[in-house]
Amino acid sequence: MTKSSSSAVIEFAGNPASGKSTIARGLEDDLTATALPANNRTYSVTHQTESDLTRYGIIIKLALIALIRHPIQSTKILWLLCRTNQRSYVDLLKLSVYALYLRTIYSRSSATTEIEILDQGLFQLLWSILLTGSDCDRTVLYRLLDQFPSPTTHIVVFVETDGTKVVSRLQQRNTNESRLEEIARDRDTNAAEICDEVAGKVARIIETFSRRDCSICTLTIDTEDATVDEAIQAVSEEVTRYQR
Repeated sequence: MTKSSSSAVIEFAGNPASGKSTIARGLEDDLTATALPANNRTYSVTHQTESDLTRYGIIIKLALIALIRHPIQSTKILWLLCRTNQRSYVDLLKLSVYALYLRTIYSRSSATTEIEILDQGLFQLLWSILLTGSDCDRTVLYRLLDQFPSPTTHIVVFVETDGTKVVSRLQQRNTNESRLEEIARDRDTNAAEICDEVAGKVARIIETFSRRDCSICTLTIDTEDATVDEAIQAVSEEVTRYQR
């Protein structure tokens, strides 16, 4: 990741329905209450837009901004995504648009004094890539990470949740579960095992990349052991420590 000016990003990664968005939203409220300006941009776009059309319009607009303002890095991002062996062109297109959208988000975070909270950030993008890709070369993923600006303070919160509970929660929400089940059938396994496998790969990438990039601080939250309030407090304390 390329270094940016003074900036702070806190991003969450882990299985869907693990509590990332809930903790991120609580963190924004907690930091704001302590006079630390925070912006939960990806949550606002994903959960607080008026319609799907509006949400997709915002994401596509910011993706196009990345192509216009950062054409070299954007082209590299698209080329690297093409090397992740996605199962379909539709999956590749969705990942490409979202990756460029994130490229603009990271660029903007370097130009503000607000703390940028991302419940669906760069390392969560890797989760999606690994979910729908086959035999992804880890070197390609590291090179993909290098195309994004590196904030001065970069805290990656990995939220751990058992795959079986993830599938159960998704069934209750009626979201993402059908895609997981479809991929599970293609791979002749079950959705819970896929969640555990992908989450494990992302956790190892975060650990390895944080050793290479000293600006990244990692924090693991096990939702089996910690309540939402305890998780928010733990992340908030980590942010406060780095912001001093």
